[in-house]
Amino acid sequence: MEEMAKVITCKTTECVYNTEHKCHALAISVSSASNPVCQTFVAGEHKSGDPHAIAGVGACHAESCEYNRDRMCYAGSVDVGHKDQEEAACLTFEARVHAEI
Repeated sequence: MEEMAKVITCKTTECVYNTEHKCHALAISVSSASNPVCQTFVAGEHKSGDPHAIAGVGACHAESCEYNRDRMCYAGSVDVGHKDQEEAACLTFEARVHAEI
C-alpha cells in the first residue's frame, strides 16, 4: 500500500487543524477546481485534531494535476496556504503538461 503524501506546511493559521503551520487532521481531501483547495479546512479559533498527527492527502480530486494518479497524490509532500483566493489552496498543485497514455 502506498503512503499518503504528507502536508508538510499549512499556512492557513485560521483553520482549526492548524497549529504552528502544521496540519493535525488525520487526512485532507483536495477539490477538483482549477485552483484546488483543501476541503478539510474549517475556520475557527478552537484547535482540533490529533496534536501528534501530520495530515496526509487522503484523496485528491484535481485530475489535472501532474502529481495525481487515480485520485491519489504522488507529490511526496504538500504545502497548503492562500494563493489567489481566500480558501486554503493546495500550493503543490502543478498543471499536467501532457496527457496520460
